Amino acid sequence: ETSRKVRVYPDVPGSQIEIVHPAIILAQKSSNASGRNPRIKDDADVESLFGYLKLRPWEREKWIRLANLAIDALPNEEERNRTRRRLFGTNSTPRR
Repeated sequence: ETSRKVRVYPDVPGSQIEIVHPAIILAQKSSNASGRNPRIKDDADVESLFGYLKLRPWEREKWIRLANLAIDALPNEEERNRTRRRLFGTNSTPRR
């Protein structure tokens, strides 16, 4: 449910890759677990993903659940709390 295998070139054997659910990317781009604050590009990517999610409101709960799972995997409580505030404000639903 968090990733999916897709074939890049349908007619070429072995061209299968695994893609990550956008909600996980959303959480990763919002964190500074890599040792730096999110860049302007990261913020733009987050805004773009939120824009995509607005077009698919029926997926909202799933995205929130997956983003929270990704945030739970961050290395420490301080980073998990900071990332949740960036994405969700003070609760667990996206503020955008």
